[in-house]
Amino acid sequence: MKGLKLKNIFLFVIAFFSILTINAQDPKLQKEIINKLNEVHKPTFKTRDSLTSIYKVIYEKISYTTDTIIKNNLFKKIEELDVVSDKNTAKELDNEFGFIRQFPSNQISLDVLHYKVTKREATDKYEVFNALFSSLSFDLQNSPKGLQLKEQLINFKNSNIGSDAPDFVVKDISNTTLSLASFKNSKYVLLTFGNTTSQSCIDENVYLKEVFQKYNQNGLEVINIAIDDNMEVLRKSIVAQKIEMFKNIPLISNDVPLLESYFVYSIPQKILIDKNGVIIGRWRGSNSITKKELNLVLANLFKVVASSNTVH
Repeated sequence: MKGLKLKNIFLFVIAFFSILTINAQDPKLQKEIINKLNEVHKPTFKTRDSLTSIYKVIYEKISYTTDTIIKNNLFKKIEELDVVSDKNTAKELDNEFGFIRQFPSNQISLDVLHYKVTKREATDKYEVFNALFSSLSFDLQNSPKGLQLKEQLINFKNSNIGSDAPDFVVKDISNTTLSLASFKNSKYVLLTFGNTTSQSCIDENVYLKEVFQKYNQNGLEVINIAIDDNMEVLRKSIVAQKIEMFKNIPLISNDVPLLESYFVYSIPQKILIDKNGVIIGRWRGSNSITKKELNLVLANLFKVVASSNTVH
């Protein structure tokens, strides 16, 4: 459920940060800085609390409502709330950026950057994250956590829109070798990352089958990167969900760091690569908004009228 418990999780993280830093730096100063960060969070946390209450009421209604029309309307309300929640989360990140600019030599600034770089709201913020990391003190940048963040930022940049897609050579579910480079100059590739046993990814596969059937003949290939941890379950899921038409890649049998190199920390996720091997789109999650965006991009690429035979 979007929004629920996130505040408590983040407060726990900040409390943990304070334990780490209080011994390394002046306790009084650290307390003052933590208080400043709490003040930064007050407006967005207040909005988040309100949204969480509304989400809870709607999900409770969904749980005991049997009327399909009413349920669909409730799910639409959830998507409307998601838009408001995303804007609030983006504002929170901007406020945290301001905090980091004010305290570039404090451990908490590195902790916040490290914690937030993989979040959904950070998707299009590489330049800001990189600039803020560069503004941190030398000691922070070269600390274990700083070096880890530096590596993450490299992967962030290399998998960002406009970058050449990281190449890979893997074995598919049938043990056939597949390389991303083999599609260059011939096909567009939609990389999908998911787990065939999670409901959101199952729902996503229904949509992706429609996309494949509509655009495959125009030159679109779907490569499904499956993070399932059981090969037998994965094989059965592929058959049950009728996604044999995809290039299904089981991560469990491939010693290739695809999640890291493509900076994937949540599922489902989609990455669109053009015929030149350049990343031209990224979408996290599965909802009507992301589907509509991808539909429009594909319709434009393949010059298909968006209003006809629209994929939902």
